[in-house]
Amino acid sequence: MRVTARPDLLVDRDREQDVFRRTLDDLGRGRSSVLVVEGQVGMGTGALVRRGCGLADEAGVRVAYARGSRFESNVDFGLASQLSAQVIRPGRPRWGNDLAAVLCEEVIAEAKRSPLLVAVDDAHFIDSGSARWLSAVTRRMSGLPLMFLLGVSSGTDREHSLRLLAERVLEPGPLTPAGTRRVLESALGEPLDDEFADEVARATGHTPGVVHTVAHRMAAAGLAADRSSVVPMRAMAADALGERLSRILDSLPGELVDLVRTMAVCEGNLDFELVCSVAGLEGLSAAHARSRLWKAGLVTLDRKPVPADWVPVDRLLTTMSFDERERTRAVVAGLCHRSAVPDGAVAGILPATRPVGDRWAVDVLSDTAARCTELGDTATASRLLRRALREPVSGASEARILYDLGEAELAIAPFASDRHLARVVTASAGPVADVLRVRAADLVLARGDFALVQRLTREVRERDDVAPDARARLLALHWLSQDRLREVPETMGRTAFAPLPGTPDDPAQAAAVAWRLAVTGRHAGRVRALARMALRADGRDECPLSLRVAACVALDVAGRRDEAVAGLDAVVAGVRLPHDRAAVGFALLARVGVSLRHGRADEAARDLAATLRTMPEHCWHPQQRSLLEAMRLLVGARKDEIGPGHETAGEGCVDSAVLFYARGLLLLDQGDVVAASAMLLECGRLLLNAGVTNPLLIPWRPAAATALRACEDAGRAGRLQDAHDALVRTWFAADAGGAVL
Repeated sequence: MRVTARPDLLVDRDREQDVFRRTLDDLGRGRSSVLVVEGQVGMGTGALVRRGCGLADEAGVRVAYARGSRFESNVDFGLASQLSAQVIRPGRPRWGNDLAAVLCEEVIAEAKRSPLLVAVDDAHFIDSGSARWLSAVTRRMSGLPLMFLLGVSSGTDREHSLRLLAERVLEPGPLTPAGTRRVLESALGEPLDDEFADEVARATGHTPGVVHTVAHRMAAAGLAADRSSVVPMRAMAADALGERLSRILDSLPGELVDLVRTMAVCEGNLDFELVCSVAGLEGLSAAHARSRLWKAGLVTLDRKPVPADWVPVDRLLTTMSFDERERTRAVVAGLCHRSAVPDGAVAGILPATRPVGDRWAVDVLSDTAARCTELGDTATASRLLRRALREPVSGASEARILYDLGEAELAIAPFASDRHLARVVTASAGPVADVLRVRAADLVLARGDFALVQRLTREVRERDDVAPDARARLLALHWLSQDRLREVPETMGRTAFAPLPGTPDDPAQAAAVAWRLAVTGRHAGRVRALARMALRADGRDECPLSLRVAACVALDVAGRRDEAVAGLDAVVAGVRLPHDRAAVGFALLARVGVSLRHGRADEAARDLAATLRTMPEHCWHPQQRSLLEAMRLLVGARKDEIGPGHETAGEGCVDSAVLFYARGLLLLDQGDVVAASAMLLECGRLLLNAGVTNPLLIPWRPAAATALRACEDAGRAGRLQDAHDALVRTWFAADAGGAVL
């Protein structure tokens, strides 16, 4: 039989071809032989078998060739019948009841007539009847011009028995770098770029079958042999490696396939004996199973083995059903936990499992997520915490996970973060939940979703199961969000549902009262006393961070800048990022305002940069983003870093009084006094409607007076300036001490 060779260039196989030639020469002199070509799938054993057939044909030796198949491995005498049919004369009668003996006699008779090569590729798929026939022939072929050439994949069931038949075993390995280059250059018809050659080597591992597949597919796609083809080449190599993996798995028994899949799930976290237990290995010893998988090129020989580097693990796992993957991962995760495997490794397995139902799973996921958050890997932390919520958790445990998830997702999905924190605010009763609900409302307010805080605090304050201390702090947060909302035009007219006490005992309520008095420009001395009371509170749980920030701003406009800055510094220093990112960003933003109010543009610029590092622009709610945009415009104007046209910047912001003020000042600096006066007067209208009359919080009157004078409206300008001066005197009395924002 003439075997048609595939168009693969056979490189780095001179030694094997020399053995073929010498063996064929011996065959011509009447010497029999059995050669086995054994190697991992993809190492070119099939190409060598076909090359041996080609050399035999050139030497005038008859060839019988067949290829084994997994689908025919149960057909008794299938391979033997195919081979015998190629060598016996047509119409020759067959006698006897033992088919193996009959087929053996036929091949022996034909070999006596003339030299014969019997070649079998993928011989490891040989059926049991053909295996008996092969054994019978090899025992009786001595002194005959008969040669067997068998291609066998490493690690398969028949590998050992077929090797025992061989006089010599050839074991082809990977290509050399020069061989890989030669294959690519031959297929593509052009020299290979050195950088591209290195990329091909990394992608293919110099595996002959993968290299040839990539070369042929690149040629078919018309790709060049340079860096422009790196991405498609990698994709082609990945596909070829996946095909190689499928061929190896097809050649192995089901138990070994299950074992290597389980090994991929374990990710090197369990000893091999435990992996075998999880996989349910029964028909083979652990040592024998490991040896076969290693010979097949699928695993390492470590004490805790993992799939070999080249194995596409994702593709390996897709050969398992979804339920099987989840079940196996859950079992592996439990064993890893009981075997004291580090929590990080166990947490890496749990996201792809079904709910475990044990407390340890929640603890492992939560603790690992906390470490990821500390390291800034909030995406991984979010994934782990979402998985933790799939476990049967409730009450304080659920609130804790939701709170951590809200913190983690602030930088990657801020609106989702608000939703998680909202669930914490409305969580079921309990001491831990009460602490967390106040913290959650605090962070939502700091990010700027004032309407959400209003709704949530209103809902929770009406519940009898919330502790009195928590209700008092929620009331303070409610009023602070109410005041911030009134700076936004479309939220005018909303009212709170319960008053703050005139003389509060709670530090959080003291901060809220100090802020409300400060914005109305009344009782500066009392504002200072209340703000100091808030800042003396023992920790954030007595006075939430956003209320501390409000107390600091109240101190500043009350003429106590140093105390205000010290309080803001304490907020920033007292929290470890990336936890409470929103509160720290809010404190930094307030510090920008304090610096601008006192003419410290360089300090304001540094704090603004720190604000954006802590809380990038996309993290802020549109209502709070208007404050960020206003500070950016004011800092840029003071440092002459913003030119014409930027006064309307700030997409995604909600128009607010402070933003109108910043735009007005920028227009005034640019000489557009008409537009500036309109912006500044609109700022004043919003502030007055909101009840904000403090002349130093947002000093719009002097700026509007300057613009109106330039518009030759001296009368109105004078009235605004006089009103400002009168309010300053009323606010400060004899100790006024504040510059202008």
